[in-house]
Amino acid sequence: MDLASAVAAVPGTLSAAAGVPDMECQYATWSDAPQGVRVMIVAGVVERVEIHDPSIATAAGARVGDAVERIETLYAGRVRRTPHKYTDGSYLTVVAVPPADTLHRLVFETDGTRVTTYRAGRIPAVEYVEGCA
Repeated sequence: MDLASAVAAVPGTLSAAAGVPDMECQYATWSDAPQGVRVMIVAGVVERVEIHDPSIATAAGARVGDAVERIETLYAGRVRRTPHKYTDGSYLTVVAVPPADTLHRLVFETDGTRVTTYRAGRIPAVEYVEGCA
């Protein structure tokens, strides 16, 4: 979704910093976002949403704090587990349905036992390990 469409779709204000080069990655400021939600903008397009708050669940009911096994059960047959880049945890990447959707992913970061954060969005931005760094 482009930034203008996102601005019209969410409550409050959603804005990206002025003067940032078109292809740059940045986090939008969203006045009415629930605590623990971040919106990544790349080239003027919302590319991913990050969730750090355990009170916010996915449509399937997954949330920060859930056990790895719960994620694997909720998304059975669609989870790819890979080692975390910086910790002893892992990334649990959920492939979207239908299988023809090759652009969207749901990525849960874990400490090896529990979900510490998750994000949803389009490849490649959803898979950026360090966000906009």
